[in-house]
Amino acid sequence: MYHIKFWNPAGAGLTKREILALYQIGAADGTLNLVAYDSPALDAGLFETFVRLDRVGFFAGVYDEHARPAGFFFLSAFEGETARFHFCLFRWAFDQRHEIGAFVLENVFRCFRLKSLIGLVPVINSGAVRYCLEMGGRRSALIPGAAWIARLGRAVGGVQFLFLPNTIKKRD
Repeated sequence: MYHIKFWNPAGAGLTKREILALYQIGAADGTLNLVAYDSPALDAGLFETFVRLDRVGFFAGVYDEHARPAGFFFLSAFEGETARFHFCLFRWAFDQRHEIGAFVLENVFRCFRLKSLIGLVPVINSGAVRYCLEMGGRRSALIPGAAWIARLGRAVGGVQFLFLPNTIKKRD
């Protein structure tokens, strides 16, 4: 069983220590660089600042039944009943990626009453492209030069995915 804990500017929810733990796990296992591909040097302070930005609509950690962080997600670019979805799953949780992904997507749709989510994945991240397809995401566009990859110092194409509440796949 999994649960979600949101950061709340009023102080309830994720603490500074919990935000730092999410950063440390993602930095240590390399998954943070996959979601923050456009940032050349995302340190703990910048990560915490990012979490607190107004343009990041909602930021949340995802935890397993033992309160171990499995990853995080955030929503941005709200427009009508849709938002841009960003998701980072830590390596230790990859084996449960379908269960965790379905849990997160279902909760995001239900809690925020959204009709769709869009996500952008750099074409060079074939694992994330495959994961989005496995989770029921539909390729809605291939956008040339849409993803700046800081470590490469260049832009690559991005695959835009559309997620709908009725297309979420729980298992292969």
